[in-house]
Amino acid sequence: EMNTRIQVEHPVTEMITGIDIVKEQILIAAGEKLSFTQCELSVHGHAIECRLYAENPFTFLPAPGPVKELVFPGGPFVRVDAAMHAGQEIPLEYDPMIAKLSAWGRKREECVNRMARALAETGVAGCLTNLGFLRRCLENEVFRAGDYTTGFIKAEEKQLADPKALPPGIADEKEFAELLALLGAAESKAARAPEPAAWWRMNRV
Repeated sequence: EMNTRIQVEHPVTEMITGIDIVKEQILIAAGEKLSFTQCELSVHGHAIECRLYAENPFTFLPAPGPVKELVFPGGPFVRVDAAMHAGQEIPLEYDPMIAKLSAWGRKREECVNRMARALAETGVAGCLTNLGFLRRCLENEVFRAGDYTTGFIKAEEKQLADPKALPPGIADEKEFAELLALLGAAESKAARAPEPAAWWRMNRV
């Protein structure tokens, strides 16, 4: 795959190569040369990126709403790329990504454990997110063994997201009702949003 833009998951490449890709882009745009040659590149360790989204944890659809509290992880070899902070609103008009969390480890197991800890230290209140889903992915035995395909979510859906069970972190029916109320409010807001004009159709014959 060849893109004329930086990849969203570029932190993974940066963590295993030590190359600042954004810096290199700026150098090229300024007419400079890359600061390294192909033969100087080497890969070290493993890295994983998790995208934290404001979305319905059952349908994976965007769930706009307020971010009342936001806590990000820290520690060595953990990276957070985010512009969101507590008090902001997740808008319907844009991508609902809250942050990108990345972790590095010498071995894959170390990397997975570090990411699992980072997700455990992450907290979001006020809007629905996929945080619980990400945590369950990192705890999944198939994922940890590295024995998965692009059909992973479908194959492991009972463990990753069972709509008949109380979501992880929900202790009782009262908390579940509060979650559903949040979900309903987000979907109601989405339904009230005006439909954007289809400019590309205006010259249609």
